[in-house]
Amino acid sequence: MKEANYAKDKNALIHIALSALIMAGMIYVGIKNGHLSVGRGIFYLAVPASCIWFPDAIATLKEDVISPRTIRIGGWCLMAIMLLFPVFLKSLTS
Repeated sequence: MKEANYAKDKNALIHIALSALIMAGMIYVGIKNGHLSVGRGIFYLAVPASCIWFPDAIATLKEDVISPRTIRIGGWCLMAIMLLFPVFLKSLTS
C-alpha cells in the first residue's frame, strides 16, 4: 500500500481514524440532543480535523516555525476543548 504524500508520520492513519471516529460521535450526539446541525458540526470541526489530518502540509505553508507534531497536538487539544466544553456548561447549569 502506497503511503500518501501528506501522511509522513507513521501513526498518521491512527490519528486520522481516531479523530474521525471522535468527530462522528460528537456530531451524532450534537444532532441527537438538538444542539447542532450537520453543516455546523462539520464547520466547527474543520480546524481541529485539518490540524490532525494534515500537519505536514500546514507546517510547510510558511517558514518552518512550528513542527507538524506541535500542530497535531494543538488539533487534539482543540478537539478536547470542544468535546469537554458542553459537559462543563451542563455542570454549571445543573
